[in-house]
Amino acid sequence: MRQPTLYWPARSRSGQRGFSLLEVLVAFAILAIALGVIMRIFSTGLHNVTVGEDYTRAILLAQSKLASLGADESLRPGEQTGAFDEGYRWRVTVQPYDMRQELSQQEQQGTRSTLIGQKTGQGQATGGAQRKFGTLGDAFAASGLLGGVLGGPQVTPYQVVVQVSWGSSGQQRSVSLTTLRLLPQQPG
Repeated sequence: MRQPTLYWPARSRSGQRGFSLLEVLVAFAILAIALGVIMRIFSTGLHNVTVGEDYTRAILLAQSKLASLGADESLRPGEQTGAFDEGYRWRVTVQPYDMRQELSQQEQQGTRSTLIGQKTGQGQATGGAQRKFGTLGDAFAASGLLGGVLGGPQVTPYQVVVQVSWGSSGQQRSVSLTTLRLLPQQPG
């Protein structure tokens, strides 16, 4: 028995299978939208990296300025301003720090920091008398560090704020570092 032979009918030019012009245009439109979204994602990522580098540089400059205060430059109450290179500007504010006000604010908020994890510890006040204290401020007061009770120099805590800013007026950015420094009390 002979196998039947299959014949495919010849196709005319108009019956060829393929993509129409409309299908090709839709495919290109989808491709263009997808590429646009991908480019936007990369652009945003690069912008965020640049902003992150700016913040990192500003923090390093602020730390450097903070470290130089009292070592390279005299630390005195008031405000000083200046500029670094590449458009970064700095402002240093030094003002007396009122520990009692800070402690009362912490007590009102219920966030009073404790010394060695517990509200009570043993501290030694003047004259050898024992006293309980619960915060770092109480420990300073008990040891006489701030008042010169033990015969040392009298010092006053100062709050030092270093602010570094950069950018144009439309997109002003800044970072701020705050610390406490002890300065000898001014005579008088």
